Amino acid sequence: MTEFKTVRGSEPRATPWVALVLLAAVLSICSSCGDDHAPSCDEAACAAQCTDEGHLGGACGADGTCQCSDGPDGDADGDTDGDADSDTDTDTDTDIDGDGDGDIDGDADSDSDGDSDGDGTPGLPGGVCVCDDDCREVAGFRTICVHGICMTEASGECSEAGSRAECGDGFRCWPLDEFDLHVCYPDCESFACAGSCDGLGSCVFTGSMDCDRDCGTACTGSTCTPACEGRECGDNGCGGRCGTCGAAQTCDEDAGRCRCEHGYLEFRTSTGALHCCDADRPTFCEPEERGPSCWLETTDCSTITLCGDSWRACAVGRTPHCAAAGTFHCCSESHPVFCEGIEDYGAGCWGPETDCATITHCGDDWRACPVGYEPICEGGSFRCRAVG
Repeated sequence: MTEFKTVRGSEPRATPWVALVLLAAVLSICSSCGDDHAPSCDEAACAAQCTDEGHLGGACGADGTCQCSDGPDGDADGDTDGDADSDTDTDTDTDIDGDGDGDIDGDADSDSDGDSDGDGTPGLPGGVCVCDDDCREVAGFRTICVHGICMTEASGECSEAGSRAECGDGFRCWPLDEFDLHVCYPDCESFACAGSCDGLGSCVFTGSMDCDRDCGTACTGSTCTPACEGRECGDNGCGGRCGTCGAAQTCDEDAGRCRCEHGYLEFRTSTGALHCCDADRPTFCEPEERGPSCWLETTDCSTITLCGDSWRACAVGRTPHCAAAGTFHCCSESHPVFCEGIEDYGAGCWGPETDCATITHCGDDWRACPVGYEPICEGGSFRCRAVG
């Protein structure tokens, strides 16, 4: 028996091995009527012969030969357009208007309402829907919205793919594995189709169609508009969230605002974003280059400096300096002059008016002179002599 899979956004289609059987079926010719000297093909005999050979059926083609069929795509009409009619147009539908859409209204869509918008008849099977309630009742069946197309739920599992036994007149049964449903698809011959008509004449949804999962049985989309204006977190009213809070933060669901957890200090950045600082680092700084961060209580935010690979800062009343070697120094008011390292003496802070060029190793110590003086080291004794 032919196996079928129903794929969302596409028509039911045969599995790949069936395609090979179909190809063989189209090319096969029954032995009783394939001979050039054989009598004209007999429909009943041809059908019986094909059935005996294990095919699903057979029919006489336009050339008078018996053609066996193994599936819904293996027609026996004798032409080469792949449809089930024996017309001479070049489309693959079963009408003769040449537009390929499966109806005969003369436009290029697949409904039968004569316009080109493809909307079918809203509410009727095959018409567009957003919710189940958009679909009109069909006696004896529950109407459902299936990816934007009104259909009905089958009375039970499909006895076979494309069965009519579980559906009303004008429908065929196909499994919809995505939702674990068995669905009655409207026939395009019976109803205007807002989707597309497949090769078996069933009205199917297209890949771009969907409906509201909150009110439709077989839907994945949503028409809900999230209510997040003025809210940075909390329920958006559509099953989602307006936003997420950061580290050490919780959401006040009623207010829709993020709050700091217990024990943290709460600060807001210049853009209004929440930032939480713990008790060990209660000073909040937002330097342009570094971004918002928490520092020790005595930190002067204006001194935050990138030195080497780290951001560093000084206490209030000190001046930051980053040495060429990547070491960070905070100079006090009593030693405000910063000098780079000399020889094996590292960088550091010196007294007021120090001339860094005069730093000298004398005896067991490093000494320096004020600006305008030169260093003199004699016998381990250091002194500064005025220049000029």
